[in-house]
Amino acid sequence: MRHLTAAATGLALLLGGWSAACGDNTATDPCLGVQCINSPPPSCEGPTKVSYSAVGACLAVDGEPKCSYAELPRQNCESLDKLCQSGACVDPPVIPCEGVVCNSPPAPDCNENTAQIYASSGTCNPNIPPGGKCEYPVEASLVCSDGRECRNGGCIDPSEFPCDPNPCDVPPAATCSAGGQPAGWATPGTCTEVGGEASCAYETAPLLACTGGMTCVVGTCTTATGAPAAAGDLVISEIMRNPSGGDDLGEWIELYNPQNVARKLDGCVLSDLGGDSYALPAGGDGLTVGAKAYLVLGRSADAAVNGGFVPDHVYTGFVLANGDDEVILTCGETVIDRVVYADTGWPSSASHAMSLSGAKLDANQNDTAASWCDAASTYGSGSDYGTPRRPNPTCP
Repeated sequence: MRHLTAAATGLALLLGGWSAACGDNTATDPCLGVQCINSPPPSCEGPTKVSYSAVGACLAVDGEPKCSYAELPRQNCESLDKLCQSGACVDPPVIPCEGVVCNSPPAPDCNENTAQIYASSGTCNPNIPPGGKCEYPVEASLVCSDGRECRNGGCIDPSEFPCDPNPCDVPPAATCSAGGQPAGWATPGTCTEVGGEASCAYETAPLLACTGGMTCVVGTCTTATGAPAAAGDLVISEIMRNPSGGDDLGEWIELYNPQNVARKLDGCVLSDLGGDSYALPAGGDGLTVGAKAYLVLGRSADAAVNGGFVPDHVYTGFVLANGDDEVILTCGETVIDRVVYADTGWPSSASHAMSLSGAKLDANQNDTAASWCDAASTYGSGSDYGTPRRPNPTCP
């Protein structure tokens, strides 16, 4: 975090006037001669001391000099058994709450889906270390209803704020740069409201370069590229069978490649035992799962339907049951991986993807329910849980 001040502006104008008076018209850099030595004073954010570097850097902003000061590592005064006051960690009073005035209530906040406002004055509780702490009663509260959510102490219609919170935390799959090296995407991305919906844009970010004769294929370093030929060449690692809102279009399936060989899905088939079947594209439009990488197949290309991300490929003719069902990936005559899940004994919480433990990413261990758990972290808009196109955590 950097803190900008206008202190440099007056100094720059003074220097500029002096330069002009002496006939020096060669300076074009507005930061020329500016010294950034007036950093913001330290302050407190609750028990945390916030301070900035004594010397800053001058930045040209719209042709004007602005001083930027790097924030120093924050210090939690309570970890030192001290209080944060006026930007300093100070010893608590000998008698808890002595001299403490409680007239700075917290900002309005949320208690689950209830917005609440605190009274303007409170009382100091001497039993809270290190020196007592002010407690403020709730003066007014409101339960958010009719589809409204509590955010920052107010009830809002989330559809009116598609970029709050920022849903852009599932970037596209990595790519190969023009120089033949892996390139990923910086996250979070930038969210822009377009037609009432969130639109995400991500900046490219370089990844580790390929070495040792490896080449870049779909954003990963690989020793070779070939079709899956044996069971376990690809692993079914995540299954969103019951997305939020009960919309089957939000379903998706994640595949993981545990090998250093990129795998082409030309002619592979996604199916179950009940007649659902989808042939993955071959030829120029074929799909490739990078080495040690993930690929997500989904029923919709609409990020809003998927909870905030776009899958790598959209399939049709295949629907995941919320109860008993199967996910089978077949390439040629070989079953590469198969997961047969049930309504009971398997993780089945609504809006939570079935997540294969990160410690059991192989086609044998994903046959048993004990290797799976409900995904525990949200993604995108926060209405669903999962880690699409990202490593799975270890199941508890």
